[in-house]
Amino acid sequence: MRRTQSLAGGVQIVARSLEVALHKAFELGFPLDHIVDGVGAAPLCPPHPDFIIAMGRTNDAIIYAGQVHLFVTGPATEARSLAERLPSGGSRDYGRPFAEIFSA
Repeated sequence: MRRTQSLAGGVQIVARSLEVALHKAFELGFPLDHIVDGVGAAPLCPPHPDFIIAMGRTNDAIIYAGQVHLFVTGPATEARSLAERLPSGGSRDYGRPFAEIFSA
């Protein structure tokens, strides 16, 4: 059994909601040294023996039900831009199950 398929693995992955947000902030070009604090949470989903389904569930938990709050410094316009572009709802793939996106 892979980590993702276990309860412990599921906990470890959904606990990365803040990490996912920081990575996306980096990809959007937001200066990471302007992020001074943050907190994130996502629901724990039930494990599944199939790796793709298990991975899909954990990623869907972060994408569709995760919440992150970032505390930033710098110009308000930069903070507003990040707040508008960071949510996963802005993705062209938003609404599709992660397992489907991964398989494609």
